[in-house]
Amino acid sequence: MMRQRGESRVGLILILGLMAEVVAALLLILVLLPAPASAAVTCPGATSVDSDGDGLSDAAECSGFSLPPALGTTSFPSCRSLVAPFDRTRCVDPDSKDVFIIVVPAATGFLPSNLLQLLSGLPVGVHVITQTPAQVLANPDRTVNGTQKAIRLSESLDTNGSTAGQCNWGTPNDAAECVVFTQRIVNFVNSTFATCTPGASLAAIQSIITTYIQQVAAHEPSHSMKLTKIYDAKYGGHHYAPGTSAMMAQNNTYSCKGGKLTWTIGTPFTAADLGDFLLK
Repeated sequence: MMRQRGESRVGLILILGLMAEVVAALLLILVLLPAPASAAVTCPGATSVDSDGDGLSDAAECSGFSLPPALGTTSFPSCRSLVAPFDRTRCVDPDSKDVFIIVVPAATGFLPSNLLQLLSGLPVGVHVITQTPAQVLANPDRTVNGTQKAIRLSESLDTNGSTAGQCNWGTPNDAAECVVFTQRIVNFVNSTFATCTPGASLAAIQSIITTYIQQVAAHEPSHSMKLTKIYDAKYGGHHYAPGTSAMMAQNNTYSCKGGKLTWTIGTPFTAADLGDFLLK
């Protein structure tokens, strides 16, 4: 089995078997965000205490708040003020963690519209802020509210290397600057199909490219939520071993046998990671 080595890749298992006429089978198992527990924080009357440990005060998450001008002034009401069902990505909750991720696409890049969908495997409300490189250059501040900061995930089209992604290990309030090298992923996936299954359909190839990018885009910001705690130099740092079917495993892998191309792209978070991630 061959594997692309690098800083990012693995979680839930995705297997695509392609033969002769390219029969594609895709298995994707997502760990769903668990239902929130009954309300523990009393609103109004909440204080500067941060009951859910996400770096945002109970008062801010009970009343809702707007992002500062540098991040676009988008308003995030309290989930308590909304009638179910509501979009958890658009509101903040004092009883469950919230994380903000700034996505900075390249001018002509490859990021899918549902880029961060695999982060639904963590018990956290994920809020996406989109910025241009020019906006980041003009004001690189990542502060969301109070002292809590967002993670920044930038797309790079650089092809000088084999690493699919990189990020600092820590919390959003540390460096928290992540990169996904989408052109490298596109080139690598295309080369495996060209070598093993040159007759593969564009749809089959694109499905792997999209899932690969989504996996790296979830894996890298997870490093800035202090996943995974154990540092292992054999696996490039805070990773599990390749092939362990975990989001934080070191690599995605593929094999080519008899004209059949099989990809394994991990995407679930482990039980330990579900309980261990930190935002401040």
